[in-house]
Amino acid sequence: MDKRRTILVVDDETALARTYDRILSRKGFDVVLADSYESAVAALEEKPIDLVITDLALPGKNGIELMRTIREDKRWSELPIIAQSGFGQQMQKEVLALMPLRLFQKPVPMDELVEIIEAAFNPND
Repeated sequence: MDKRRTILVVDDETALARTYDRILSRKGFDVVLADSYESAVAALEEKPIDLVITDLALPGKNGIELMRTIREDKRWSELPIIAQSGFGQQMQKEVLALMPLRLFQKPVPMDELVEIIEAAFNPND
């Protein structure tokens, strides 16, 4: 990896967010944690983010609204997004229209998640 990439993890489940932080940090990524739509947008505005992993079920505005905000803002519209949900198929069509790299059903297989992140940063490998 040429430069440390920064990943924004958006999940209101603190234990899961910390697990992502621990695993992704060990893989050489900088990790920023957010637990809501509002804190995610604040993080995006505060520092350069290279990839977003978001839960769809967030308190208040949900992960679909976050994905829509990212896609509609020219500063972030090309940002790779990985979506995750415990809801199964019910929101899949709406989520896929927002072009995430991947939509995972929770619990997310961490080895597969890391592979997708690394592929997003190294598309020619």
